[in-house]
Amino acid sequence: MESTDIKIQEALQNANEWITYLAKKPHKELERRLGINELQYQHAYNTKQENLCELMNIMHRILVEARIYKDERQIPDEPNEMELAISQMEYITAQEEERQEIVQSFQPQRISKPKIQEDNSNQISLF
Repeated sequence: MESTDIKIQEALQNANEWITYLAKKPHKELERRLGINELQYQHAYNTKQENLCELMNIMHRILVEARIYKDERQIPDEPNEMELAISQMEYITAQEEERQEIVQSFQPQRISKPKIQEDNSNQISLF
């Protein structure tokens, strides 16, 4: 059995799981994947690889169904690792600022004494 045939079987068996997984991706990501899928299909068609064309058709259907599934159930986008890291940094920074404010509120307020201005013109005469 050829590897493409194995991938076709896997795609058919795991289609529902892949659809629910892909439905968490942003629309732009799904659109990008559809574009890549179309390019791969065109290449497979031009090189007359029928089984690869069949796999690309199955993947196209899975991607389209994932978009429909996402819209029908209004599934929010799953944040990527970068977005999670940024939100975590923002949260930590906000906590640190709150802590600083609390610490400063417990420190005694220092009253600054007014400075006495002296006439420094006679200072030279000391030497």
